[in-house]
Amino acid sequence: MGAGPVNEEHEDAALMMTLQERFARDLRGWLQPRYTPDLHRSGVLEADLRVRLFGPQEDPGLVATARRLVEIVERARAALDQLTRHPAFLALDDAEPMRLSGAGWLDVVLARQARVLDALRTQTTFPLVVPTDNEPTVAPELTSLLRLLGSNKGHRTTEKIERSLHAVLTPIDRRRLFERLRAYGLPVLYYADPGAGKTHALARAVEESLANGVPTLLLRARELDPRQDWSKLLGDALERPGAPLHALLTAMDRAAASRQGRPRRLLIALDGLDESRHRAQWAERLRELATLTTRWPEVLFAVSTRTHLAETLDDIGAVARVPLGKSNAPLREVFRAHCEASHIHTPPWLRWALVDPLSIRLFADLFRGQDLKDRPPFDLSLTGLMARKLEQVEATARVTDADGWDERWRPVRALLRILARLSLGRDDPIPILEVTKACEDDTDLLRISSQQHGHILAHCRDEGLLLQTIVVPQDRYADDIECWEPVYQPLTDFLIAREIVREIEVSGGQPRIPSSIAYRYDIYILVAEMLTAGGHRIFEEHLWAEDLDEVEREDLQLRGLIAASSEHARTFAPFVRDIFLRDRSGCLRVVELLVVPTLRREHPFDARFVQEVLARMSVADRDLRWSGPPGLDSDNDEIWAGHAVFPRSSSRTRNRGT
Repeated sequence: MGAGPVNEEHEDAALMMTLQERFARDLRGWLQPRYTPDLHRSGVLEADLRVRLFGPQEDPGLVATARRLVEIVERARAALDQLTRHPAFLALDDAEPMRLSGAGWLDVVLARQARVLDALRTQTTFPLVVPTDNEPTVAPELTSLLRLLGSNKGHRTTEKIERSLHAVLTPIDRRRLFERLRAYGLPVLYYADPGAGKTHALARAVEESLANGVPTLLLRARELDPRQDWSKLLGDALERPGAPLHALLTAMDRAAASRQGRPRRLLIALDGLDESRHRAQWAERLRELATLTTRWPEVLFAVSTRTHLAETLDDIGAVARVPLGKSNAPLREVFRAHCEASHIHTPPWLRWALVDPLSIRLFADLFRGQDLKDRPPFDLSLTGLMARKLEQVEATARVTDADGWDERWRPVRALLRILARLSLGRDDPIPILEVTKACEDDTDLLRISSQQHGHILAHCRDEGLLLQTIVVPQDRYADDIECWEPVYQPLTDFLIAREIVREIEVSGGQPRIPSSIAYRYDIYILVAEMLTAGGHRIFEEHLWAEDLDEVEREDLQLRGLIAASSEHARTFAPFVRDIFLRDRSGCLRVVELLVVPTLRREHPFDARFVQEVLARMSVADRDLRWSGPPGLDSDNDEIWAGHAVFPRSSSRTRNRGT
């Protein structure tokens, strides 16, 4: 009889050890170049995740909002009771039946809101037990009563009662609170552009949970096959292949229950859906998470991906979507932390030129120990920083090699380009034999020896550009397999974009984007930036006219102008002005894609350009295109209608390749 608890205690300890060892391997492996605990700064993801894990007490605003909504309904209910003390009102036909009917509706609404407030005060973790049915429709008698009071203007008391009743008739705030509380209990999908800090934030949350003895699992989507079910995916991750799903989740829950501490949910995090090969098939796995959460509410499934994939995952069921913007943590804090750690002194303008955490990390690595306070503005775009990083690695690899090579050669770029090509359309890292064979077939690498190939691989690994892993084959008698893969998908995008640009410049043609990468809109943007910086006019040259519509090609040209020299950019003034003056949507596109990214630096299309264009417009035209609210729909394409860029211009491009 006594063996059961002892065995369970042993199993719980073994499970925690498995999880801790797995995360330690990840820290030494694929997380090593992506996660730096000392530089971490908490942001949107962590704040949202803490509420989902620890409950409503992590967000005091929830209780405050619920209390305010209860008070609004209570005031309206009290106002109805006050009407019984007004003989002039009671003398009206049907006055009392209308009041009683309105009071009955308010009692129902008040009971619902009181249950929500009570749940926020007493329940420790999500999902909360709150009313699941919709709020009843407003009693028509209450609406009639309001019209009656409105016709009796001039009496101060009845006007106050009317205001109290009007305040409760708009259910939008109550509905928003219900939806917010419901969403906190769902699985969650975090999405942002590359380099925003998604992996960093999830790794931090997993590390803290494991340090506190809480069973927590971090999965890398690239290493998984979404065609397999959750039982297979979790069983392999927990080193319990073949175990049923309920046994795996129950084991995690039991291990968590054995620890003493604050009540919380368990976290299973899945990072980087966009990096896996069969990415579109994750939709089916995500749909299953709602059922798993209903069965095991104590488990929180958190998933991360890039924005382009999140936009294409339409039918994923009851999964909350949380956008992180350009950065998970405030960029000023990320920038300050990296500059302090790298001993870089910067002028004020420089902070505003770095628009994402990945750019900040590259900048800190490139300018370590330098004083830039008196340096004039220079190219700090992700494209420019990536090119500068590759140039630096190229030079240091040549200098540190025993024999070296001609400084005019670029073997580092050639080898990275090969790895980028080989990594397309595959989930697993690339075996060294496959890398070696590709190097032997590349004319740019025939000039150096195979030993120098190995030196470049190791140097790129040490510089954080490549990840080296050792794969143990199933055959126990076979040797371990050395494998390589690019660390950053933006690096892969950059190298592929360089190849496309080189093909365009050499052949003068218009190469089609391969279907295997057509969903990666960032490659289109990088190509546009590189070509425009090189003096091209991609819209006038009709680049990708067969693949993209006119608006999408205009947007790419606007993005490309960010990387153009001031002299070349000025020649596009009529093109940009035409889009800006066309309609409200064109105005929004120019501001979002070109003006905002070029703020705080010398550029022909900065805020002064907007001021000059607006100053020449009449007040009526300016109001139609500039002053109105964004996001207005129109069936006839009126000038005043328009939306922000996404998903208008790029979603079709992104959907096409998925």
